[in-house]
Amino acid sequence: MIKWNDKYLVGIDIVDTQHKQLFIIAQEAEATLKSTHIDKYYEIMNILNELRKYTEFHFLTEEKLMEQTNYSNLHIHKTEHDAFIHKIISVLDELDEESDDVALKAILIFIIDWISEHIRLRDKDMSNYILNL
Repeated sequence: MIKWNDKYLVGIDIVDTQHKQLFIIAQEAEATLKSTHIDKYYEIMNILNELRKYTEFHFLTEEKLMEQTNYSNLHIHKTEHDAFIHKIISVLDELDEESDDVALKAILIFIIDWISEHIRLRDKDMSNYILNL
């Protein structure tokens, strides 16, 4: 089960709030996947697209913070953001109505694993820099 955990806190309120929202959207996708609806493709795709859009919004917030504070690893961080969004778009474009729950769940797991790892490594490094200014 996808669940928010305080280990993902970075100490910057707006970033933490947005991270929590990413998990909430992912939990909605997971709950839909577990539901007994026979045809959940469109519902899942809508949620995954919402997750992608919110992730883009969140990344812009982080990048603005990094620019404002002259964070030295901004380029690396932004490159990772861009690559992740590109990957999500390409994976979602490959899905169709014939995609089964296993494929949809694999995408969701990939998204959450990437976000979780990114928070614990890159975002914590960013927040340590910003909070120690």
